[in-house]
Amino acid sequence: MDRIRDKKILIVEDSQSVQVELQELFTRLGMKVVGVASNGVEAIKLVSELEPDLVSLDIIMPEMDGIECYRHLRQSDPERPFLFFVTALATEARVVSEYAEEIDPSLYMPKPLTERGFLEKIGKIYLSDADIEEKELF
Repeated sequence: MDRIRDKKILIVEDSQSVQVELQELFTRLGMKVVGVASNGVEAIKLVSELEPDLVSLDIIMPEMDGIECYRHLRQSDPERPFLFFVTALATEARVVSEYAEEIDPSLYMPKPLTERGFLEKIGKIYLSDADIEEKELF
């Protein structure tokens, strides 16, 4: 689990209750939430200031949605990892397939969040299968 400990996270989410939920989940994994943005415009500014290791993006937000924000951030830093959090749309094949060329479908996570699902998504970026099995969040 050392590979995720102290990773810096920027949460981009317009719902305050989901912001709190994400902060709690990241913190339980030993990650450091360095900032929270409520839309893509704020996120772009914070990414350059805070230089997070991971950006979690809501898809549907005011001013600039998560996809547009992702595209902007990807141009400036193609190696930065992202996770996408959406409502039931994450399970709809048409939504995932629409962006499949540019966004790995395994990075979408439907709401409501579950600890197991959350750890599996983080694991796709930072952990091995053995690390995921060892972590006792559940």
